[in-house]
Amino acid sequence: MSRYQNTNTSAPSHFPSRSTRIFLLQLSIVFGFSFLSYHLYKLQINSSDHYDILALKQHSTKRKIGGVRGSISDRNGRPLAVSIRTIGIGVHPNKLDPSEALLENLDKSEDRDELLKSFRASNHKKFFWLAKNVHPDSNLIDSLAGLKGISLHSNFKRVYPQGTLAASIVGRVGRDGAGLAGIESHFESRLTGQTKSIAVNRDARGRLGAQLDTQLESDQSLRGEGSDIQLSIDIMIDRIMDEELSFTSKEADAKQAFGLMMDADTGEVLAMTQTKGFNPNSDKSIGPAQMRNSILQDSFEPGSTIKPLVLGLLFENGLVSSGETVDCNNGTIRIGGHTITDVHKESRLTLAEIILHSSNVGMSILSERLGAQAMHQGLKSLGFGSKTGLECSGEAKGILRDWKKWKSVDLASASFGHGYAVSMLQMARAYAAIANGGHIPKPTLIASHQKYPIQEKKVFSPFTVVFLKEILRE
Repeated sequence: MSRYQNTNTSAPSHFPSRSTRIFLLQLSIVFGFSFLSYHLYKLQINSSDHYDILALKQHSTKRKIGGVRGSISDRNGRPLAVSIRTIGIGVHPNKLDPSEALLENLDKSEDRDELLKSFRASNHKKFFWLAKNVHPDSNLIDSLAGLKGISLHSNFKRVYPQGTLAASIVGRVGRDGAGLAGIESHFESRLTGQTKSIAVNRDARGRLGAQLDTQLESDQSLRGEGSDIQLSIDIMIDRIMDEELSFTSKEADAKQAFGLMMDADTGEVLAMTQTKGFNPNSDKSIGPAQMRNSILQDSFEPGSTIKPLVLGLLFENGLVSSGETVDCNNGTIRIGGHTITDVHKESRLTLAEIILHSSNVGMSILSERLGAQAMHQGLKSLGFGSKTGLECSGEAKGILRDWKKWKSVDLASASFGHGYAVSMLQMARAYAAIANGGHIPKPTLIASHQKYPIQEKKVFSPFTVVFLKEILRE
């Protein structure tokens, strides 16, 4: 009997056969490719628009670009305010390679000291402005354009070619480019133009690159343009008036002097100037007090300048005749417990002489014929106590109290310009009615170039106008 037993008996296998394994592998590959193909189809075909939008948002954005501010000129086209293109120089200190190259170029600049001071004070920052308003043709721009860590940005700077002339009318813009006073403020929306949005690319970190400035540099039409404004002012007349006011003010040792010239027919303001002005080109801070336009914003008692106008009201109400005389009681009269006197003591004066001698007594006597209510209504009809509507911010309406609160002395005082306040513009408009035949014109700072004037109302008849003109000529 053999020592060893044959154990090689047939047993069922726990592993699939070779052919089965190959089949399963092939099936898995087919299934995997089918699954992948399905998802690729879903991504590229069905959802392509969605993912295109996501990709676009990651690599590009829209940037709002402000419009180029419109220019302001006088009635003959002479520039009063313009925007000039400048270049802003930005510095990224951690990207400078090397910084000595920048310092070497700054050392050659005309503004060497200021630029070097700015660099040394800010070079610890990630980014700072070295200069914001450099002329595009400056040698500094050319020398810095190729340096790493330097970015050049297209800007616009507001410039006022006439300096202090008409500054109180034109006003100025602030550091943000928005109007602070005058025409610049009143017509802000008209001057700024429409803000546009343009598409710009981002870099790998999502930052805006230099593409925006490159686009603006090559195509300035990408910016919206504000509307230009032509004023009624004639800057040459304004210059002459400014020189005369300065001379007269010094000669009289006056605290302030101001002047206004208006076209009596059209209401166009031809010149408006004051001795206490400001330079809108100054980089120093200019406060509201310095930019104040006293001709529009300040009110004063008109004094004897009102007498011809009150006399005109008396004529219009049929209360005086051109040939009459008035007993002026030797230049003294008491009304409501107050004594009113004249510098020139006269017993009897004609209407013309009352104006020529500036008789307060004569006007007080005549005002009693008019009465408080009619006096008040007459002053209102001349434009006192309300704004003229001139295209400028901050206009004062003056002071004219309710006639029902007047006392007897208030009526007398009103006849020679006391007890109420008017602006210089209001007074000029009222006198324009004498010059143009009796109509109150509508004042304007905008050049109208109209053949026919814009008139608000008629206050004086032709006869009254002729009589007042004769008195004023004398």
